[in-house]
Amino acid sequence: MSLPANASGFRASRDRFCRYEFKYRLPRGFGAPVRAFVAAHLPHDPYSAASADGHYDIVSLYLDSHDMRLCRESREGKKNRFKLRIRGYDDHPDSPVYLEIKRRLNTVILKDRCQAPRSELDAFSAPTGAVASSEAAKQFRFYRTCLAAQPQALVRYRREAFEGDGPARVRVTLDRDLACHVTRNWIVRLGGCGWQPVLPGESVLEIKFNGCYPAWLQDLVRRFQLQAQSVSKYSLALDVGTPAAGGLLARTARA
Repeated sequence: MSLPANASGFRASRDRFCRYEFKYRLPRGFGAPVRAFVAAHLPHDPYSAASADGHYDIVSLYLDSHDMRLCRESREGKKNRFKLRIRGYDDHPDSPVYLEIKRRLNTVILKDRCQAPRSELDAFSAPTGAVASSEAAKQFRFYRTCLAAQPQALVRYRREAFEGDGPARVRVTLDRDLACHVTRNWIVRLGGCGWQPVLPGESVLEIKFNGCYPAWLQDLVRRFQLQAQSVSKYSLALDVGTPAAGGLLARTARA
């Protein structure tokens, strides 16, 4: 997709988030009516607005320890947990990637991220490799080193995003065409072979906001009888990507 002229600056400036977040799995047939409801209340964000079909691509490389600690904590519903991932939006060699630490404190999401050249990814395979010098990059390095975290899976999907500019800063996203690729390589890519579908026919609705939960969102949840739940794309990817992942997680949970 072609981004608006100021897209890279806009994306780079969004380096810290603190907000509430709720997720919902939408069965086949629910995506279109839910989308229509949301579109009546919120405009597209700059990336969806710049896309011909309202969608843009996202791919994330998830890191974890050898015993899948971060995935296990997500599955166990631990209230305070975090994820390490490296995100990209296309496969152009000159496009940057984004180092992200996504922390959950009960229902509050704290996300720190920073931009890094794609060429620096190789540095993470070495314990003391040089990386971007920002505070967020140093934190990312710290967590990665403490866990001895390595790549586990790529997850990609198409996102349509809506965002308001009111005091609640409501952001609603619909993700579809989820796919995964289990990998141990420090490569962030959308293309290539080896992808497997995740939640075929379904989509994932995410509602994010600061402050009060808007009344129209309550109407949305009631009208479609939606139930908030944990929807970890990374955890789902491991279920689909390799039969061994479920066994490993079960063994480490009993240890």
